[in-house]
Amino acid sequence: MSERLKREVWDLGRCAGCGMCIASCFKGVLDFLDGKEHPSLERKRKILGLSESELDPCHLCKAPCVESCPRLVTWENGKIESILSGRSKIPLESGQPFDIAVSLLCAAFESGLIDRALLIGVDKWTFKPTPRFVYTPKELTEFMLNPYVWAPLLKPLSGVRSRKVAIVGTPCVAQAVKRTMDSSTSELENFRESIRLVIGMFCSGVFPYDFVAEMIIKDRHVPAWKIKRIDVNHKTGKILIALHDGSSKEISLTEAQKYTARGCASCSDFAAEWADISMGTVGSDNGYSTIIVRSPVGKECLLNAQERGFLETTPKVDTKELDAFIESKKKRKKAQEVDSLLLNMLDALHEPEKIPAVEKEFSNKFLKKTVKR
Repeated sequence: MSERLKREVWDLGRCAGCGMCIASCFKGVLDFLDGKEHPSLERKRKILGLSESELDPCHLCKAPCVESCPRLVTWENGKIESILSGRSKIPLESGQPFDIAVSLLCAAFESGLIDRALLIGVDKWTFKPTPRFVYTPKELTEFMLNPYVWAPLLKPLSGVRSRKVAIVGTPCVAQAVKRTMDSSTSELENFRESIRLVIGMFCSGVFPYDFVAEMIIKDRHVPAWKIKRIDVNHKTGKILIALHDGSSKEISLTEAQKYTARGCASCSDFAAEWADISMGTVGSDNGYSTIIVRSPVGKECLLNAQERGFLETTPKVDTKELDAFIESKKKRKKAQEVDSLLLNMLDALHEPEKIPAVEKEFSNKFLKKTVKR
């Protein structure tokens, strides 16, 4: 069934890079290979005597990879229970969104709500990103973690046996988890039972490691081992690179846009609308970030952190500014309509009886109607 992913997602440059299809492939034949921005299917061959044939590794598979892919459905607006502004107090006083996420996780660890968290960690010498689990609040503060440099975050879920997993990721990650949680296929049952909390970060697009290697290390002559963290402030349109010596450098999001992962063009979700709780700088004053509670689990997570003194919050949020950013990214839905038409056209090549419906869809969406005078 990975042929559908190849035809409708990978070949069209629509892959989110979330890694959920790899985690859900119980045959272990999907992975990111040769530096591609999407997974590839590992081909296997059978040799019997002098004869050799290619095996179909997807034969008799129920396709959990298709069931969990966030790019194969149309996403509506997510739920909102409450919106407020906040800043972390423990373990670090900060208004950065990721520091707020860390505070939420530390409080969740302390209360027993979770027993591990899946985030993107970076190597302290190369700053190359790798998904990793952390198991204690101490690890959250000691390890170098960064959500803004891309890696297939959900890939390590394949072997998880916990029932209290938290995930911190971008909107596409939250969508992949949502598809998995809503699926009824038995192959995804372990994931449905394992994931307790999803924290989403506001996102206009993620950056592969090439961005770090070329724009920071090469162009700005910053050795990788000097980089402490990378933060994205969508409100100011800046990427802030904090260094271990206390200094910092800035890169405009516009300048960095050419490095944005190709699949991000297919995403219209800015505010992680399918996470349990999401956050970002847009809509809040300097030194604070906007926090959107989207589910009962998200509400429990926030209240737990507030009661334990990990966060301070205020109801002051510029919802007009927030809505403007959200609507700006939703304009990408036009690109999604084109993608949908292309997919239907591909299907019609194999099933000619669908051609009239595709022609009608094209006419309704893209041909201007003439008005009789």
